[in-house]
Amino acid sequence: MIHLNEIDSLTFQVIFDYLELHKEKEPAKIVVPIRSNQSLAHIIEVADAELIEKLAVKGDMAILKAMDACLYLELESLRRRLACFVAIKLMGSTLEELKEIYELEDCNFDE
Repeated sequence: MIHLNEIDSLTFQVIFDYLELHKEKEPAKIVVPIRSNQSLAHIIEVADAELIEKLAVKGDMAILKAMDACLYLELESLRRRLACFVAIKLMGSTLEELKEIYELEDCNFDE
């Protein structure tokens, strides 16, 4: 769990923009199941996907911080959209690629 003062300005801006987009309407349902050949814009609304992409440029930690902020602020709909982004990113990678990207050489996934 993070504290409000630990949320950076970019994350706040994305959250604010998301709330502005949906202030008068509920976000559309997430299209499931997610397929590995789909882009984020095929699963969620295009405007939401663009907000998440803006945050994703800052890296994996920015997405994680945003997910933590959403948990803290009880923004389940945005947190689920961020989780879709992560799922799509991971779907396109092999186990060996993930081990290399996230420096997991010492992990044994067979146990």
